[in-house]
Amino acid sequence: LGMMADMGWTVLTPSASLTLRKSAAGTVESGGALTYTLQVTNSGFVAASSVVITDTVPAGVTLNPASFSGDAAYSGTGPGSLITWTTGQTLAAYQALTRTFVVTVDTGLSNGATITNIGYASAANTSGSQASNTVETTVVAPLAFTKEKDGNPTVKVGKPFSYRLAVSNTSNYTLTGVVLTDTVPASTTLLTGFPLSG
Repeated sequence: LGMMADMGWTVLTPSASLTLRKSAAGTVESGGALTYTLQVTNSGFVAASSVVITDTVPAGVTLNPASFSGDAAYSGTGPGSLITWTTGQTLAAYQALTRTFVVTVDTGLSNGATITNIGYASAANTSGSQASNTVETTVVAPLAFTKEKDGNPTVKVGKPFSYRLAVSNTSNYTLTGVVLTDTVPASTTLLTGFPLSG
């Protein structure tokens, strides 16, 4: 190395290279919980030491501090608050680690509003911070639900009666995996001989 320096050559010290991938649900109801997942990977050949991940609480949500691991610190729970994971970990080549956190979406956000977020990762031997991909989540209106008893509001003991349950999507987005549940009320018995509609 000394000979190289004498000849005017510059000796480069290899540095680690990090890749940060961030993900979250594409849609969320106003007032609902939204989970962010950050996965940092050492995409180089040099071990990355003392890995640090940072994120900022986006607008329109409130941080749930109980949702992340013990190596995290946060400056607050409102928008603009900084979350820092000082992991202290060293990542070998192509090794990865994951951190998550949960926020609660403000109930006042309108249908179609967008929550945008981005994270950063760095190590003691990287050149600056590596930004993640940008994650955008669309706020949708909650499902509207009604339940009523068909026919006469009073019933006779031992006589059958029925309930009608209706659920509607009040948003502009297609919702999949919708599940409707109900509990048989006290002092009644479900008539299994009759098919359930829907």
